[in-house]
Amino acid sequence: MMALQLDVSLTSAAFRRRVLPWWLVYRSVDGRMPDLILDYTNDAYGLGGQKIAQPIAQARLGPSVVDGRAAGLLVEPQRSNLVARSVARPTWGPVGPVTLTALDEARAGVFPGLLITSGGASWHRAAPGNMTFEAGQSYAMTLWYGQPSAAMMKATLYSTATTPPSNLELQGAAGQLAAVVQNGGQITDIRNDQITDGLYRMRCRFSLSQTVTTTWGFGSGTATAGESVTIYGLQIEEGADATGYILSDGVAVSRGADRYTLAATGWGGLEGGTLALRATPMGAGAAVFASVTDLSGEKITALCRADGEIVLRYGALGSVEEMPTGMNALRDQAVAIALSWSGTALRLTLGGSPVQTAAPIAFGALSELRLYDDDIIAAPAPVQIGRLLHYPMPVSDAALQALSS
Repeated sequence: MMALQLDVSLTSAAFRRRVLPWWLVYRSVDGRMPDLILDYTNDAYGLGGQKIAQPIAQARLGPSVVDGRAAGLLVEPQRSNLVARSVARPTWGPVGPVTLTALDEARAGVFPGLLITSGGASWHRAAPGNMTFEAGQSYAMTLWYGQPSAAMMKATLYSTATTPPSNLELQGAAGQLAAVVQNGGQITDIRNDQITDGLYRMRCRFSLSQTVTTTWGFGSGTATAGESVTIYGLQIEEGADATGYILSDGVAVSRGADRYTLAATGWGGLEGGTLALRATPMGAGAAVFASVTDLSGEKITALCRADGEIVLRYGALGSVEEMPTGMNALRDQAVAIALSWSGTALRLTLGGSPVQTAAPIAFGALSELRLYDDDIIAAPAPVQIGRLLHYPMPVSDAALQALSS
């Protein structure tokens, strides 16, 4: 857990004296000024009227070419890349008489490339080392590859260690891979995109009905000798949603969960406040956008449920109320949320929509801001934070709508 501890006085006169011109961009339409600015999209950060460096230690930031992500703060759960050698090289093993040629392309600044040339059968392929896939477990696979010479390619998982054999296959042109074989398992949630010129990415979810030790292999998928495809990298994770790239070179590698906490020192209103954020859910499951807690343990959390609906939860643990919105968060699409609280009401608006109001809540001086919350969701789906602003007082309905537009 990373905590921000800064002692900045927020007396109104001193605050106004310290306000710099760049800060005025974030003034609300009713003239309120934020006391905390985390603007990852524009690389601008401020606290108590002073411009500061990005304040979160060990923060993982975009943009990331390899992951196809824009600027933002990455908030992802703990994950492991089960592929021992994530970068495709001739150390991957041949399946059949294929020719493996090491390239030197440095795609996305990460991948040199492995050219896999078929010996004349559609099953010819190259594969990393074996992994054990547990029955019924969801796995997220991310494959980076190039334009195949025959305008199609194939990804294959095959094992005769089970009865009947376990066989999953995806096949298609670059950017159009689709499931063509699903024996002893399932392939779902296939997403194809082109990251840069010549670099494609395919993400999918798969599961097997029996536990098996095997691997995925990749080839041109044609019976013509000399046809080829370039593979750049591979990531396979336990879980429903793919996360950011984890480099491995000989053994599976794990990355810890991103748990970002800012202590409310030098910012935070005493009798109310306003939080405005832009966040992008990067998975299909339940996700936490942001959570604020007061000194008594009362909490307000903006999140989306497993069904995608954005909700606001508030209260102490064990006595939590929920404000539904009727609006759903969509994966890989930013959502703008603004909420304001005081002793008279809790108000919320999304995307400039009309303000919704809940009953008054007893919410005092802030203790902390969390950009995760596994007290509410044990393993939240990945999220990217583009911008977060805190105002030390409630704002008007018009200002709240403008902050979420």
